[in-house]
Amino acid sequence: MTPQQIKVRENLARRQAQRRFGLQLVKSNRRDRLAPDFGLFALINPNTGKAINPPLADRCVHSWTLHQVEAYLR
Repeated sequence: MTPQQIKVRENLARRQAQRRFGLQLVKSNRRDRLAPDFGLFALINPNTGKAINPPLADRCVHSWTLHQVEAYLR
């Protein structure tokens, strides 16, 4: 899958989360490929500021892949 196709899927998931559930899809901004949350996502409830998905570790809020986010939104 090309980077453009992945970005399209991210944007679609971001819009679905906002429109259907009122959630924000946030991607980890880590640049280190060895970081445990590199490239992962979190669904955030804007009313509480807490993540819907379970944490990866004590500090890592981003714990879902794009595929897992899409499955949750279905």
